[in-house]
Amino acid sequence: NCTLHVNYIPYTLQPNMFIVLKENQVLSKIEMSEDFTGYHLIVKKDLVRVSVGQRTPPIKEVLELESIQPVTIAPEDDFDRLKGFMRRLINTIYLDNHFYQRELVQNALANVVLELWNITVSVSREDLGETQTLSLHEELILRFFGLVNRECKEKRDVSYYATQLCVTPVYLTRITRQMTGKTATK
Repeated sequence: NCTLHVNYIPYTLQPNMFIVLKENQVLSKIEMSEDFTGYHLIVKKDLVRVSVGQRTPPIKEVLELESIQPVTIAPEDDFDRLKGFMRRLINTIYLDNHFYQRELVQNALANVVLELWNITVSVSREDLGETQTLSLHEELILRFFGLVNRECKEKRDVSYYATQLCVTPVYLTRITRQMTGKTATK
């Protein structure tokens, strides 16, 4: 098993599960059992764009369907296909004497990215029937994290974010601590 925190919220990985993080999301407190097996892939956006090329997936649709959790549990056959694409990417990266290694890596990466998007869109469409209702606290935290992700380079004062969210700094800190175990400043 594996437990990790995304934006200070804990998640426990299960079979056939993957996590897609966007830039500026915080990944912390990763704890794994000795028998845990998994893959991680860190890629620059530019390489993804070059690799995927004209085969642009419905990114806007995926982002609009995003729920509070950054995790997706894939159907077993889809996840097995994704693992196959990951293994191919890893093997291709080590073809350092191949004349077309760069192109092969880009192609293998495109397969992984397109499969991730396919699973995400498929699972999200299935979940549309069950409307997920967020609590007011969850909604506040999501809006807070969105603001921080967009503005943390210029704005670091909790009172700024509280004002933007129409709450007091004390309330924002209390709710953030309740939901994440960390203060708003942290």
